[in-house]
Amino acid sequence: MPFPLIAAAIAGVAGLGSAAISSRATSKAADAARDAADRNAQVSREAYQQTRADLQPYAQAGYAALPELQRALGLGGGQGGGATVSAAPQAPYASYVDANPDLAQAYASDHRAQGMSKEEFGQFHYQTYGQNEGRQLPSAQAQPTAQPAGAPSAAPAAQTPTDLITAERPDQPVWQDPGTVDPFQFDASRIAEDPGYKFRYDEALRAANTGYAARGLLKSGGAVKGIMDRASGLASQETQNAFQRQFATWQGNANQSNANRAFQYNVFAGDRANLNSNFNTDRGFQADQKQQGIANLFNLTNMGQSAAAGQANAGNIFANNTMSNNNQAAANIGNAAIANANNLNNLFGAGLQAYGMYQGSKAGGLF
Repeated sequence: MPFPLIAAAIAGVAGLGSAAISSRATSKAADAARDAADRNAQVSREAYQQTRADLQPYAQAGYAALPELQRALGLGGGQGGGATVSAAPQAPYASYVDANPDLAQAYASDHRAQGMSKEEFGQFHYQTYGQNEGRQLPSAQAQPTAQPAGAPSAAPAAQTPTDLITAERPDQPVWQDPGTVDPFQFDASRIAEDPGYKFRYDEALRAANTGYAARGLLKSGGAVKGIMDRASGLASQETQNAFQRQFATWQGNANQSNANRAFQYNVFAGDRANLNSNFNTDRGFQADQKQQGIANLFNLTNMGQSAAAGQANAGNIFANNTMSNNNQAAANIGNAAIANANNLNNLFGAGLQAYGMYQGSKAGGLF
């Protein structure tokens, strides 16, 4: 075989070998790009799941505080029942997957969904594509938390304290006035009933009778007039004395009555003041507690809102990273496919060239 023909054959075989090697290399490059995209997606997924798990307690606290805040503000809110209701109803992403056959098939067959729970896959699809496509989530319902077997029954609810903020002020005590002593009255016509007057009258009459009798004048006109004058003077004097005694007694009783009355009124006024003061103090304390409770609930709901926003942001980052990885993988695989097609073209060209050289040499009689 002439040297030029040998050289051409070697060149053709070398071209075929080079094209075959290049084709295999581009296939490996495409596989490597696909594997890298899968690994990147797994890393992004793990980061998203960890972030969501870290923020979940704060989101749950915010969910639990929201109905309490609504009740505190007079906006209603959930009511408790026999079963404990989870504070945050889970979005039915798994039901969303089941309700869409194409998603259920994609979750079961798509290798990118492997390692994701159905809820995570449904959430990723709904937030990335489903909302824009007009798909709807099934209605979310709070699931009752089952009580563990053998767990003690819940304690009876504590009695709700009286709401002093809106309560009426308690009934005010009414002053029961004991009254005062009757006005002073003196009846001079009843002076004979006065014990002091009667004693002095009897003594004076006895002394006068004894004196007149000793002088033998007991039944004389002078004795009668003397005894009558003595009785009249004694009545006038003793009437004044009786008036003074009765007035002094009445004055003492009146003073004591007024003192007792003043004391009883002071006790009554003090009790009423204490009742109102205690009511105002308790009302103010309860109002402060309510305001502090509302502030705490606002803090919890704000924390939950921030945590939920953080979870949503983590989901968006995960979705964006996944789309970026998929796009980059598609670009790499596409470039590899184009390069592989070029290599195959070169391979076919080299083969045709070698075949042409062989046919030409055969026609020239070199074989």
